[in-house]
Amino acid sequence: MKHSVYLDDTDVWDFISPMALGGDNGFIAQLAIIDGLTANLGLDGVSPVGVPISTERWIDLELVLDFPTQTVEGFVDGVSIGSGAFANPTEQLSRIEIFHIFDFTSTGPSNSFFVDDLTISAVPLPSTVFLVLGGLLALVGRRELVGE
Repeated sequence: MKHSVYLDDTDVWDFISPMALGGDNGFIAQLAIIDGLTANLGLDGVSPVGVPISTERWIDLELVLDFPTQTVEGFVDGVSIGSGAFANPTEQLSRIEIFHIFDFTSTGPSNSFFVDDLTISAVPLPSTVFLVLGGLLALVGRRELVGE
């Protein structure tokens, strides 16, 4: 899942989650922005290692879920900010939260963020692609034998 978010600098929130994902067993992972300055990957907590971000521009965010390995990788502006195991094992994506504000100090947010270019896509496993291609080749080979 990926989308772009625009944060202006009129509010600096303690903790916002512009992207959080859940499965049939609960929370899977999230991207979080701490103190309006650092993007982190959140799994069972928020990673202590973050990537600095700046406001007043569009920021591209992405979470890539790998269900067979039960892992997730987070990206900010196309750069990996970390990966790890799902917070709760799951076989399916059942909840997508686009923007959640955990603001503990300010009087509340103004209209200072925008979300755009939301994309949710499934990528087939390489083995699935090879099976489909093998089936097509077998059909082509069979047509050539029957045609002779």
